[in-house]
Amino acid sequence: MLPKISGSYQRFASTYLPPSTCKNSQNTAEYICAFCRHPGLKIVVHFTQQKRPSTMLLCTFLHKPARGEAILIRVRKTRTRKVCRSPPRSCISTWPIFSISTLLWFGRIGHKSVKHYDNEMDWFIDLLFQRNGLLLFIVIGLGYLIGKVAWKGFSLGPVAGVLLTGILFGHFGLRLSPGAQSVGFALFIFAVGYQSGSGFVQVLKRDGLKYLALSVLVTSTGLIAAVIFANMLELAPGMSAGLLAGGLTSSPTLAAAQDAVESGTVSIPAGFEIEDVVSNISTTYAITYIFGLTGLIILIKLIPVVFRINYAQENVILQMSLGSETKALSPITLRTYMASQAEFLSTPVGRLRERHWDGRTAIRIFRDGHRIRLENDETIEHGDVVQMIGPTEYLMSAGPLIGQEINPENSSADLSLETAQIVVKRDNDSTQALKVRQLAPEYGLILLNIFRKGEKIAFTGDTDILSSDVLALMGFASEIDIAGAHLGYIEREGIESDMVTLTFGIAMGIIIGAISVTMFGVSLGLGSAGGLLVSGLFIGHRRSVRPTFGRLPAPARWFLMEFGLLAFMAGVGLRAGGTFFETMVTSGLGLIGSGMIVTFVPVVLGYTFGRYFLRLNPVLLLGALTGAMTSGACLGVALKEAGSPLPALGYTGTYAFSNILLVMAGSLIFLWS
Repeated sequence: MLPKISGSYQRFASTYLPPSTCKNSQNTAEYICAFCRHPGLKIVVHFTQQKRPSTMLLCTFLHKPARGEAILIRVRKTRTRKVCRSPPRSCISTWPIFSISTLLWFGRIGHKSVKHYDNEMDWFIDLLFQRNGLLLFIVIGLGYLIGKVAWKGFSLGPVAGVLLTGILFGHFGLRLSPGAQSVGFALFIFAVGYQSGSGFVQVLKRDGLKYLALSVLVTSTGLIAAVIFANMLELAPGMSAGLLAGGLTSSPTLAAAQDAVESGTVSIPAGFEIEDVVSNISTTYAITYIFGLTGLIILIKLIPVVFRINYAQENVILQMSLGSETKALSPITLRTYMASQAEFLSTPVGRLRERHWDGRTAIRIFRDGHRIRLENDETIEHGDVVQMIGPTEYLMSAGPLIGQEINPENSSADLSLETAQIVVKRDNDSTQALKVRQLAPEYGLILLNIFRKGEKIAFTGDTDILSSDVLALMGFASEIDIAGAHLGYIEREGIESDMVTLTFGIAMGIIIGAISVTMFGVSLGLGSAGGLLVSGLFIGHRRSVRPTFGRLPAPARWFLMEFGLLAFMAGVGLRAGGTFFETMVTSGLGLIGSGMIVTFVPVVLGYTFGRYFLRLNPVLLLGALTGAMTSGACLGVALKEAGSPLPALGYTGTYAFSNILLVMAGSLIFLWS
């Protein structure tokens, strides 16, 4: 198959087809294809003067193209080209796959100063070739729309949607610049490591060996299956890595494999260029990913039928074993009361706090329209307005003890609640003896959760609040400000990121990946994927230990992962589009069949191993399998199938390990195929 050529005539001439000596008096420029696959192919390009100031491209092949060969040539408008006034008839090609009208589809040929196009579509496609940023966002946007289309509960998801869109655009010669794809790759891998780092140590401590064993089994069986089929089918270099990544629906594996080739970490067989191998990886991944994703969804739906599992019953068993960690908070509401009960008015505020305000409510007191703060020895006067926010059932019982319920007169801004996280500072001595029960009387805030070293802990009124604890609190903004000033550092809405740590963390990951050592004549290194993953893991873990370090809020983290992955997948799809359909015709059935086996074997063996040897709960195991394949797209299917959010706990357990193992597998597979 001939390579697809795009870009302006200048790029066409200088980048792809180096010019040779003109061989006739009519100024016909002759170019020799520089691609190793067709070293002898010659393309003759003529320019003829038209009535308007424009040029017409006529091309001929100096050999008869074989069936399936195609070449896409796009010529930008230009003034400074020599003209062949009367080209001989032999120069007019009868063999181009695309007619002159098809060439005009990619941009009308004429002078650069002429801003005229036959129609808007010509102008738009010409713009796609010129503006790489436009191409990137068009592919991502259309792919996202395609991925969201659902049919009977099934949808491809954004990754598959962007991949298919990229393949379609890439088939017509559009390409994404390597720089844009590498930025997306760096953001995605670093964000994956950062997200896994916070729970990596906790996973090791809690059922870590079980999740590690399951991750190793899924990765190793997928790797073995991919190597076997790559050798059986005699796949071209790089296709085995694409088969592994697509069969396991693992984007980290794809990224690591392409990086290993482009960075020179793995050796390329003689006669192949880096671009050839990377293209093979992309094309094979694109073919096998779609069927791998579909097969994985089908397996998730078949597992409860084959293994006779009642997820509703297993959810109850798992919730009982997990205890209070899975209990949801009661609905929280606002109630306003006019203080009138005699017993309430005669009791000092300190006693009221001990008796009623036990941390489940946020309290504000108003007198004559002004907010007041009372000391423990003061009392509430008749007519004072008491605003309480807390669980509905608690306020329904505690409210009548205060007085009659009234409509609040405050503005909507004054009545708004905020949820914030307060990081307790290490150097604040006043926090050493602070108990959970003291938060309500001191600050009038509702304590939702306590995170210690990145892990949510159970707490009672006697639980000590320690340095570096993260307190998730709900209450009025003024109370949160006061508590933050006393306790430490406030993270109210999580809108700011630590850009210094983020940028230098990515840079450090790239530097780590560039380091390699030579042992027994073999160059060994992590590559950019491994380096970025290690850097992200380290910063994510340090963030869990020291919450003031490396702040990257969940919305920002989601954007980095989602946009980085989709930008990378857009480049993969555009690159694969050039050879996708031809590969489907020549090797499609073999790749699809082997890819489905690479998907099927690890899932079946992994579920059997986890159910009968590791004794994992079926609900957790369902999530653990999707995590072992790093398939975020299938996690939603698992949650829906189980009818519970609990599979996400198992997903987290294996996800941290599998990210590392599958990145390693993306490089190791080149040693055996």
